Amino acid sequence: MEKEREDAQKANDHNALAEAKKLGKEAHTAAKARLAQEQAATSEAKKMERLRIIAEQKAEKARLAAESKAKWVEARVRVYSMNSDPFQYLYSLGK
Repeated sequence: MEKEREDAQKANDHNALAEAKKLGKEAHTAAKARLAQEQAATSEAKKMERLRIIAEQKAEKARLAAESKAKWVEARVRVYSMNSDPFQYLYSLGK
């Protein structure tokens, strides 16, 4: 789908340049400049989209890591709280 759209855009650009060439050198140069500017804007938009996706992926990875660490800490606290008073445990065995 994306490839077809790009191919159609290239054909339109080629036709626009051909029409501008018929109008003269200045029109052709202006059309080339306009197309170059449009292509640069499109390229920048694609780059920003890739960066946004990468940032979302990193944020999700960090969230999962934080959740994992929180679960690990919670398990450690639970184990520690069970064994927090070993003397009382030993005392209860001696009764």
